[in-house]
Amino acid sequence: MRDVIKLAVVLMVFNLVAGSLLAYVYIKTKPVIEARKLAGAGDSTGEVLPDMKSLEPHGEGTEFQYWIGYSDAGKKNPAGYALISRQKGYSSMLEIMIGVDIDGVIQGVKVLFQQETPGLGDKIEEIKAGESDPWFTRQFIGTSALENLSVTKDGGTIDAISGATISSRAVCAAITNGIKQLIEVNGEDTFSVKVDASELVAAEAPEWKPTEITDNLLTEVLTGMSGGYKKQDEGTDLPYWTGYKDSNKSTPGGYVFVALAEGFASTIETLVGVDTGGKIIGIKILSHGETEGYGDRVNEIREGEKKPWFQTQFLGKSASDTIALKEDGGGIDALTGATITSRAVTKSINIEIKKLMGKITGKVFEIPDTPKAETSEQPSNDALAKVLPDMIGDFVLQNEGSEFPYWIGYNDFLNTEPGGYIFIANGEGFASIIRTLVGINTEGTITGVTILSHEETEGYGDKVGEIRQGESEPWFPRQFVGKSSADNISLTVDGGVIDALTEATITSKAVTESIDKGIKKLKGIISGEIVVEEKGESEGEAVVMPSDDDLARVLPDMIGEYKIQDEGSDFPYWIGYTDFLNTEPGGYIFIANGEGFASTIRTLVGVNTVGVITGVKILFQEETEGYGDKVGEIRQGESEPWFP
Repeated sequence: MRDVIKLAVVLMVFNLVAGSLLAYVYIKTKPVIEARKLAGAGDSTGEVLPDMKSLEPHGEGTEFQYWIGYSDAGKKNPAGYALISRQKGYSSMLEIMIGVDIDGVIQGVKVLFQQETPGLGDKIEEIKAGESDPWFTRQFIGTSALENLSVTKDGGTIDAISGATISSRAVCAAITNGIKQLIEVNGEDTFSVKVDASELVAAEAPEWKPTEITDNLLTEVLTGMSGGYKKQDEGTDLPYWTGYKDSNKSTPGGYVFVALAEGFASTIETLVGVDTGGKIIGIKILSHGETEGYGDRVNEIREGEKKPWFQTQFLGKSASDTIALKEDGGGIDALTGATITSRAVTKSINIEIKKLMGKITGKVFEIPDTPKAETSEQPSNDALAKVLPDMIGDFVLQNEGSEFPYWIGYNDFLNTEPGGYIFIANGEGFASIIRTLVGINTEGTITGVTILSHEETEGYGDKVGEIRQGESEPWFPRQFVGKSSADNISLTVDGGVIDALTEATITSKAVTESIDKGIKKLKGIISGEIVVEEKGESEGEAVVMPSDDDLARVLPDMIGEYKIQDEGSDFPYWIGYTDFLNTEPGGYIFIANGEGFASTIRTLVGVNTVGVITGVKILFQEETEGYGDKVGEIRQGESEPWFP
């Protein structure tokens, strides 16, 4: 016992000394690192603010660094400014250097740092063939930074990068916010003309407003109504218009409604006309802001045709039909590379037409969740043997009906000696759920990976299954073979060991993260740290205890441990400590279980010692797809779910 205490004291002292040394080194080196970083940035000032005789740095060691440029070596005549501004882009924090003259006219813009989507947002640095500087940032030169900058679709003069409006907007916002900060720090006499900094507002995506429905629009989707149109049920969740065949408005000829859908990047507004039998006879997309070259093809008119092909597919469909994408069991072809947009429009029309005709006829039209493509088919024995080879015995399915089934592969005919395990990793890709079959041996090393199904963008994400010339199997999943939970199974851009697919980072990350999480979950189930409880005869719910990473996410900045209290009770909780000795509580964590529409929702909540919530994470839910499952929805351009 004495030896144990002695060892504990030695370890404690060692940790305190090591921690103190690390803190000391950090404190001593931080100013040096920041100074070198600032000096490195200063090397770029000549690119954005040329022809200056001297430059004077300001804001060293602060969040806002800038330089005053002088036209004379004696620094008596300020001629311009260079500054660094940071702004959240689509998938990274952008760091932009801007140079402006004394009149506020932009002299240069340089991207110092970005990790936007390859092939899309990273084009903010693209240099076209035969040119010497990035075309996108060159647009700003000569424009006034004292006016609010924005892209053309927001009413401005800057051409956005095709398919990367969010990244384009972020650069505009970085310049505007940077100039605003400069005036606030340097004073109202910064420029030759006085500018009220409060009037500088970074451009954002314009707020969506519903289209005003005119008789001309109604006529486009419901023709031949000589008696005009009358709006019904205004102020309800489903207003609609009745079209009349006669001037007395006694003979209805059909109905018109608006279907609203949340697409990939915007709200999509669709006007739909139906006859009195509920059959669609006209359709028109009124407004959307979907990604150029992808979702915006909802309005694409093919050569030789007169109307958008995607929309014409709905003509003739009725409230009695299952209006869904083909991959979801219906008859509508999705736009290639824009499944989310296609599904959103289709689903909204399916729901609203059934609601409308139910309201008008009194009939009950079942409005089920959008049928999902048959992706839950169990892999064959050949598929199992491919990812976990050399098993003499059977592959025996475990936890069937739960949210995490897996297989044990046996080394002997009697199925007594496990040789490895197989699971399916489900990752949310760019345009679909990617299902990946993964085999690992008993030591936790990956033995094989097969992509079972996906609907990723053609020419981009669908390259997860690409077989290179001279090879016999896809190169991307092959990278995982030989890796284990001890490795950093993440993309190389995130410090890991997996090369991403060119121009398909989201797809690559989805597969990589799902495999990494699956290995950890399987390891927890096998070790007994994670218990799968059956619900009824076929459903299951994984009762997963949160990891230290989960605990740290909802209660950050704890130096000590997270210690569980009342384990085994109906309300366990954790105490997070602010010191190495675990004597000073810094906050608490608990799990809130709520009965949702279709499942129990388990939510991890952190609070500080005065009861203020510091973080929230949804641990588990099986809510309705497209509705309740949005509790975990991450909006475009953001990094974490907006609801919690």
